[in-house]
Amino acid sequence: MIALSATALGVALTGALSTLRGIGAPLAPRRLLIVYALIAGLAALPLVIAFVPSLMPIYMAATLPMLLALPSALYFYVEGLTSPQHTGRPTLLHGILPLMGSLITFGYWCLPIAAQQTMFMNGSLPPGLFPATLAVSTFVLIAMWCLASPAYLLIVLKRLARFRARLRDLYSNVETRELRWVEWLMAFLVVLWVAVAATLLSDNFGPGLLVPDEWIMALTVCLLAFLFCTSPIRAVALEPDLAIDSAPDKPGEVVTEKYSRSSLTADHAQRLAERIETAMREHHLYLDANLSLSKLSRHVASAPNLVSQTLNERLGATFFDYVARWRVEAAEPLILRGQQSILTIALDVGFNSKSTFYKAFKKQMGMTPTAYRDARSEGQIS
Repeated sequence: MIALSATALGVALTGALSTLRGIGAPLAPRRLLIVYALIAGLAALPLVIAFVPSLMPIYMAATLPMLLALPSALYFYVEGLTSPQHTGRPTLLHGILPLMGSLITFGYWCLPIAAQQTMFMNGSLPPGLFPATLAVSTFVLIAMWCLASPAYLLIVLKRLARFRARLRDLYSNVETRELRWVEWLMAFLVVLWVAVAATLLSDNFGPGLLVPDEWIMALTVCLLAFLFCTSPIRAVALEPDLAIDSAPDKPGEVVTEKYSRSSLTADHAQRLAERIETAMREHHLYLDANLSLSKLSRHVASAPNLVSQTLNERLGATFFDYVARWRVEAAEPLILRGQQSILTIALDVGFNSKSTFYKAFKKQMGMTPTAYRDARSEGQIS
C-alpha cells in the first residue's frame, strides 16, 4: 500500500507540474489541478498512517470532503475543455456535498483527541450524542455520494454529446476535437467508483471490506496515469461566437428556437444556399481538410450563424455531413477506378483519416467503399 500510495502521489505531482505549463488556457489547467489535488489527497492516506500516525484521525476526517468534491471537480474540468468561451462558475448546487462534508470534518476535529482515536483508529463509537450524529451524517453523505457519482457521469456524457453535435456544425473533420479519451476516463471511474462504493457501503452497513485496499489504490494509480497521458491541458479551440450551450440537446437535432431571432429571410437563405453549392461544385472547397464553418462563411461573404442556419434548414444537414457528402461523391469515381488505395483516396478528397471516410461513405452509400466497388463491378448496383 505504501508503494502504491507513493506512486499515486508521484504521478499526480508529475501531472500537476505538467498542467502548470498550460498558461495559454488558464481555465482548464486550474480545474485539472483541483482534480489532481483531490485524488492525490485521497491516495496519500496510507502514507499518513504509516509515517505520521498521530495525524491519522485528523487526515482521515479531511478525506471526506475530498471524496465528495471529486465528481463535481471532474465535471467542471470537462466543462472547461468543451466550452472555454462560455463556461460559468460552479454553482452552490455542485458544492452542497463538499460543503456538508467540510462541516462534518470540522465536527470531527472538534472532538477530543481520545474520541477521534476511538473512532478512526479503533473503529468504535465513543459515548455521546455528538459523535453519534457525526457518524450517522457521514453514512448519509457516503450514500449520497454513491448516488451523485453516477449522476455526474450521465451529465458529463450528455455534455459530450452536445459538444460533438456542435463540432459537426463547425468543422469538416472532428476526430481530433471529439475528446474520445473522456469516455475511457469515465470507464476507469466507473470501475473505481463501483469498487469504492461497494467497499464503503459494505464496511459501514455490511459485513466488511469487499475489495482489498491494494486493489483500490492500484486502480487509482492507473486512473492517474491515464489522466496524465491522455488529458489535454488546453481547451478545444472553438469558434468564439458559436458556443456549446447553443447546440441542440441531441446530435443532428434542429431546434426551431435556436433560430427564432435570426434575421435570415427565405429569399436570403435561398441565395446563400446557391452560393454554398457553387463554392463546393466549382471551387471545390471540400478538398480542404481543414475546412471550417468560418472559412466557408468568409468564402460566401456571410455570417457563420447564417451559413449554419442555411445548412440546417435549407440544405438539411450539419456542416460536417454536408461537406462529407461532397467528399464521398468526389471519392466515388476514384474508388471505381481502383488505381489508388482507400486511404489515399480519403486524404485526396479531404478526409483526415481512413476511419472517418469509411463511416461517411457507409452512411451515404449503405456499404463500405470496397463493397461498393465490388457491387458496381458485378452489376449489382448501377
